[in-house]
Amino acid sequence: METIRQYKCKDIEMLLVSKEVVISLSKNLSDLLMIKNTWSIIYVQELFTKIEYAINYYLENPDKQGFYNASLDLLDLQDRAAFDLYSFKKQIELLWEGDKKKQIEIFKALGLSNIFKLWNKGNVDSVGSLLNSFKDGMNDEIRKILQDRGMNVSLIDTILSYAGKIKAQETSQRLNLDSEGNNAQNKLVTLCNEIYNEICDICTAGAKLYPYDTARKNMFTFSKVLAKVKNEHLKLADNNLLKDTK
Repeated sequence: METIRQYKCKDIEMLLVSKEVVISLSKNLSDLLMIKNTWSIIYVQELFTKIEYAINYYLENPDKQGFYNASLDLLDLQDRAAFDLYSFKKQIELLWEGDKKKQIEIFKALGLSNIFKLWNKGNVDSVGSLLNSFKDGMNDEIRKILQDRGMNVSLIDTILSYAGKIKAQETSQRLNLDSEGNNAQNKLVTLCNEIYNEICDICTAGAKLYPYDTARKNMFTFSKVLAKVKNEHLKLADNNLLKDTK
């Protein structure tokens, strides 16, 4: 039976957010001890070690290396696709600046109306459906309208290619996840759920302690830290894309 995740983002994203929150806890430990006196230096070290173990789980299991690599490749593809969809949307807004009606018409035809909302929520899982909508809506007529307006045609072709690549990578991931892999995956998700619950407690305490200190409050707001982690990942993906074009 598959273990259900209690968080909506990717495992690695949740763990990276957890690391950031634990680092913030260690820096503000004297304040947070007023809320929960069991948050000692030892507790911080143990929780950090638990997070590091979860991150390195598949690296420590050679039998799961194929699944681990397939998962990372899939996440990288999804990030690249999300970034290019975002770039496409920004180009539309620039090419039809001041013509909101035309922008909405194109976004609706290509299924991109909610892309900002999805991206800001860190919903990478929705990228696949966005790509399928983009592919279904990109007919010859819309392509010509975009091309005549000055749209980067290579960007369109790149986005169209993602759907097949992601489907192939998902197949690769499934092939690498045998019955033993399922058991290992369930153990990892169980560990991640434990970590997530502890991080939620820390975030709740931090938000209560610093209601008027925006900078510190953001350090203990899961969604804010997740956005920071995703932005850093996005910049890394963008840099890789730039390298690939050189």
